[in-house]
Amino acid sequence: MKSVFLLEQKVFNGTILMATINTGFSTKELAEKALQSTKKVNEDSRFINTYNINEIQIYENEQEIPIMNQ
Repeated sequence: MKSVFLLEQKVFNGTILMATINTGFSTKELAEKALQSTKKVNEDSRFINTYNINEIQIYENEQEIPIMNQ
């Protein structure tokens, strides 16, 4: 098992969700750098952008999956 960091960007037109963009990174630091660059590029956007970084687990085989080993 290993961890990756998912940068999730949601783009809204008012209250309507137009898009969700997910991008994965191998380190939290890299995800945070990408987040800062993305925020800078979108600072003058006419749309509302929200961002979130989540750590997720990558399971490479059945033995690593906790629910399957009970």
